[in-house]
Amino acid sequence: MTGQTPTRTHLGGTIMRRTIGLLLLIGLTSGPAWTAEPAPAERLIERLGSQEYSEREAAMKALDAMGPAALDALKKATESSDAEIRRRAARLISVITKRIETSGLLAPQTLRLAAKNAPLNEVVNELRKKSHYDVQLDPRMTNPDRTVTLDTGDVPFWTALDKLCAAAGLVENTPPVQPDQPAPNGVRGSSVVIIGGGGGFRAVPSDIMKPETPEKEDVILLSDGKPGAESLFVAGALRVVPVAPAAASVRNTPNAGEHLATLDVSVEPRLRWVQALSVRVDKAVDDQGQNLAGKLAFFGKPVPRGPANVFINGQPVYPDEPTPQGAAARWVPIRLQRGDKPSKTLAELSGTLMALVQSAQEPLVVVNKPMNAVGQAAQNRGALLKVLEASKTDDGLYVLRFHVESPPRGIEDGSAGMTGSSLVMINGRVVGGGNDEPLSALNFALLDDKGKPFEIIKATNTGKRAGALRELEFAFKPAEDQGEPAKLVYAGRRASIVEVPFTLKNVPLQ
Repeated sequence: MTGQTPTRTHLGGTIMRRTIGLLLLIGLTSGPAWTAEPAPAERLIERLGSQEYSEREAAMKALDAMGPAALDALKKATESSDAEIRRRAARLISVITKRIETSGLLAPQTLRLAAKNAPLNEVVNELRKKSHYDVQLDPRMTNPDRTVTLDTGDVPFWTALDKLCAAAGLVENTPPVQPDQPAPNGVRGSSVVIIGGGGGFRAVPSDIMKPETPEKEDVILLSDGKPGAESLFVAGALRVVPVAPAAASVRNTPNAGEHLATLDVSVEPRLRWVQALSVRVDKAVDDQGQNLAGKLAFFGKPVPRGPANVFINGQPVYPDEPTPQGAAARWVPIRLQRGDKPSKTLAELSGTLMALVQSAQEPLVVVNKPMNAVGQAAQNRGALLKVLEASKTDDGLYVLRFHVESPPRGIEDGSAGMTGSSLVMINGRVVGGGNDEPLSALNFALLDDKGKPFEIIKATNTGKRAGALRELEFAFKPAEDQGEPAKLVYAGRRASIVEVPFTLKNVPLQ
């Protein structure tokens, strides 16, 4: 957000599709009274192989609307003798499964704020207590003790925050976004490459008891201000808000013959926003009734400025390129074609946003009975944990050396071209690894059979690698009378692509 938090109509609330009338789409003749009637999903699957295109498409829509209830039948259909049925069933499984994953990842935290003539600071404290998010009042406020009355009902966090802002005359205080700074003299040339393989690097152990760059909890700072008239869209844990043109122009400006609409997309603080991947606009009607959706383009990652440190296959890699921080990292600019009549706002903007989001911290991989699991590996959704060595020292410490591979944190990051044993390193860091999420003692736990963790007294990254695998060594100290290790747990964030349909009103244009 950029200085204003709208108090407006909530247009989202769910990304799940409404069930449509299946019977109107089926229209099948019933069999004899003495035969078992096929389940609705099975009857629809038969129509996936219909000779009529319209019938195949209608069946696709109906099965899609059934969602999880159709998955078992669709999995059986992937073994059909009809190639068209197999193809369409596989496509539906992918679509429905992705929607389930998106719904789970973006499941909102819900809460209720109810206050009657209560001091504002007490209401904010209650929001912070119930949400566990760091919501604060700007210390420069002149009257933080003024009273507020509201009852939000049981709503997602973003909705509760918005209703509080509307009732108390508050806006989110977002730090100003800084424009990109061009490199001196526009230099983009020299390259420094260090390539090695076959044991060409010397492993340097490092202490990882504490994170190299600790995650900072997002602070939501509320200041006095008048909320804008733009609409707010909430889809569970995700929020979309238009950015004011004056603020958006700091980083992006429209080309000749174009308008620019900039959206600020954020997720609840327990999640991590990575980047927007694409936007498909279905409707963009301005205040003159003109459709401006004739020319659309999503602005991806800006072309980096400054000298290139390394070239791989002729392509520059900018390992030290600063990425947008704060609000700018969440901004999604959309190009729109100008109409014949001048316009200042979009009366309605609707479409689908595709973005990369990281989950809250969660257990990723578990190795059971790790002291007896040397040589064994556990894998889950791109993450891997393999015990290389397990021992107990004379003074009672449990020492575990293991390989770990983090789940992919993004897509198309350039790492696909890195194969074999060769690595590119700049300033001692591997470039193009793709999965190198920072790891520390906070990511691992050794638990006894009662789920009690052992104390970590040593955590070392040995510096040795086997491709994407990193080698770590930990020493754990048991408490008095603590049982044997039962589980070695690797916890972290997993990245998921989410697709969210959205609708906004009164979107300002540049």
